Amino acid sequence: MPAVVPMIPVSLTLRNFMCYRENVPTLHLDGVRVACLCGPNGHGKSALLDAMTWALWGKARGQRQEQLVHQGQREMQVELEFDAGDRRYRAIRRYARGGRSTQGHSSLELQMQTGEGYRPITGNSIADTEEKIRQLIGMDYDTFINSAFLLQGRADAFTMSTPAQRKEVLARVLGLELYERLEEQAKARVRDAQGRAHHLEGELEQLRREVTRRAEYEEALADINAQLAPARQSVEAATQRLEALRQRADHLRRQGERLAELERSLERSRQQLHELRAQQEKLQTRVREWQDLLSRREQVQDGHHRLAEARARLDALNQALMELNSLRDRLAPLERAIEQARAQLSAREHALLQHIERDLRPRVEAVPGLEQALARATEHAQALESRHQQNQEARTLAEELRMQEHALRSATEALRSQGKELREKLDLLSLHEHDREARCPLCQSALDAESRQRLARTYQEEIERCREQYRQNEAELKHQERERQRLETEVETAQRALDQERQQVQREHAVLSGRLEEARQAQQALERDSREREEHRRRLAAGEFAQEEQAQTRVLHQQIAALGYNAQAHQKAVELVRQLEPWDGEWRRLEEAERSLPQELESLRWAEALVHGAEEELRDGEAARHATQAELHDLPEVEQDLQGAETSHRETVERHTSLLSHRQTLEQRLAEVERMEREAKDRTSQLEAAREEAGLYTELATAFGKGGIQSLLIEAAIPRLEDEANRLLARMTDNRMTLKLETQREQRARPEAEPIETLEILTSDELGTRNYAMFSGGEAFRINFALRVALSKLLAWRAGAPLPSLFVDEGFGTQDTQGREKVLDVVRSIQEDFQRVIVITHLEDIKEAFPVRIEVTKTEEGSTFTMV
Repeated sequence: MPAVVPMIPVSLTLRNFMCYRENVPTLHLDGVRVACLCGPNGHGKSALLDAMTWALWGKARGQRQEQLVHQGQREMQVELEFDAGDRRYRAIRRYARGGRSTQGHSSLELQMQTGEGYRPITGNSIADTEEKIRQLIGMDYDTFINSAFLLQGRADAFTMSTPAQRKEVLARVLGLELYERLEEQAKARVRDAQGRAHHLEGELEQLRREVTRRAEYEEALADINAQLAPARQSVEAATQRLEALRQRADHLRRQGERLAELERSLERSRQQLHELRAQQEKLQTRVREWQDLLSRREQVQDGHHRLAEARARLDALNQALMELNSLRDRLAPLERAIEQARAQLSAREHALLQHIERDLRPRVEAVPGLEQALARATEHAQALESRHQQNQEARTLAEELRMQEHALRSATEALRSQGKELREKLDLLSLHEHDREARCPLCQSALDAESRQRLARTYQEEIERCREQYRQNEAELKHQERERQRLETEVETAQRALDQERQQVQREHAVLSGRLEEARQAQQALERDSREREEHRRRLAAGEFAQEEQAQTRVLHQQIAALGYNAQAHQKAVELVRQLEPWDGEWRRLEEAERSLPQELESLRWAEALVHGAEEELRDGEAARHATQAELHDLPEVEQDLQGAETSHRETVERHTSLLSHRQTLEQRLAEVERMEREAKDRTSQLEAAREEAGLYTELATAFGKGGIQSLLIEAAIPRLEDEANRLLARMTDNRMTLKLETQREQRARPEAEPIETLEILTSDELGTRNYAMFSGGEAFRINFALRVALSKLLAWRAGAPLPSLFVDEGFGTQDTQGREKVLDVVRSIQEDFQRVIVITHLEDIKEAFPVRIEVTKTEEGSTFTMV
């Protein structure tokens, strides 16, 4: 275990942790040396300490993380600032619950304060960061709750543990985990050295087997060297014969290639000769054609002259046709415009006719009927207005009935008030019935018994009269109300029907008025459109439309007639030119023959010379081919000899190579044997060193084990732990109780055997030594408190510094008044040994003894606290 470093909590901030919700203030402990954490049970005192242990180690009184989240919340967070050594650190641990198919998510951050704020030093994982925290403060959760933290319900965790568990806690307090790790490392070194020794023994055995084959390798090498000289001579002879055959075969192959080239050259010569002869024949044919054409010179000239005359006549007709087409092109849009004007005028006349017969005339003919229908609708509206007046009169009558109801209801209410007053006066007379001096309720005059009775009868008669009139008014009121409601219902029903009928008549009247107005307008339109239609018919008959276009058309027709163009004459001219056109080609060929015939005759003489040269070259190539074919007659026999020589040479070389390879292998094996001899010496030295190392680390493992240094350190620490616990126990019990820690006990079955390693707690008082379970709750708490504080001081002694914090969670409830005072006295006496002491209690008389109180309360929004 690393060295213990004083860990002092500075501030605690928590959110949704256990009974605490959000908006919880930060608990600032800086400057607080002794404090009391107080409040009713179940309000969250211990939860603040659980938050500290959860932030540092991820543990809180054995609960799972998801159980620590405030009910109804999804996540929680605790932030703890603490001092360790000469630095300040901050641990921030978060946890979020998972869903139905996902696990919860945790995170842990560790930060160190620098001059520029906090700098993260978080590890690669939560486990790495927790290990850093353990390294910083030098203890784990179990050591903490068994020493510096008297956890609620766990104050007896040390005393109720088995001896082996108590010894394990003491070992952690003393930091003996270091020696356990050293023991494990020494054992690992032993296993490593023994493994290396075993491996070296196997290697030595194999090396020695291989070294014994040296003589075998040397004898085989001498035999190989004796065979190498004859084999080398055979290789040289085979190589010379092979080289000579290769040169002869290469020469013949080159001749074969030359023969192939001669064949290709002969083929090219034959092709060239063929092409030259074809060219010669072509030139001869062309010369004959030119000479024939020149013999028909006069005939060709006459045909060409007649063709020129025909073309001139055709050109004149073409020009006339172009002018005619131009005039027709100008004429066509004019004719289309004239026809379009005629069609528009005719269409307008037809549209007017259709509009008159289909739309206007039916409307005009409907005027008398519409006037009669409109008169009927007007009479209907007047009748409805008369019914409306009658309905208004009925509505006025209903309103009068409503006013009568109101007056009758007011009279009835006045009767009720009058009857009530009479009843009060009668009650007042009854109240003074036995008084000697009764007085009138109105004038306060004295009344005798007879006057009082008479007045009472008068009041009673008035009450009966009011009651009877009240009943009559109520009956009349109900009758009038029914009559009014009936009348109102009839009025409303008649008004709804009247309104609907009036709306229908109004709509009908509006429709008829609109249609009648449209019909009268249609009559005017009929007269206007009839006059316009007659005008259009007159213009169509007289041709009064597009007059400018018609004038231009007449001029164009006159120009077309003046041209005198004849289409049949034009067609005959075209046919004549087509018949005479071949003379145009003959004329051009005649001119070409006069230019080309001298040149063609020269080309013919040159082609005949080339043909003669090609025939000579072809004969020379045939002779060279025959000579080369004769020389290649020996090539198959030479190639067969070459193949045999190559096989023989390959076999000779392979044998020589095999001998060389075998010799090299033997030389390598002899060199390997020499290396193995040297390696065997090295392995022998390494084996001795490994065996020596295994023995040394075996001794170290024994020394670092529980029976070695660890046992000695525990034996040295037990008196200090025992003395400190007894000092505190004596102070809390007035020297009545002492305890003793035994680390060994005899074996009951074998007293002569070695004692058993243990850690027993023997407690004595004035009644003698008893088992821990036989002491009362108050006495047991004092024993636990003394041992736990002694363990904390032992931890501080090992660290070489004051223990930073001591937390005491409950336990005072087991003490009587005197016992509580003694425990408090012990707390005061040890506060100088700790930098921060926090005591948790719910007892009112205990919390008043502390200078600083952290009072915890639970509200509807969760727990909270205040510092006093």
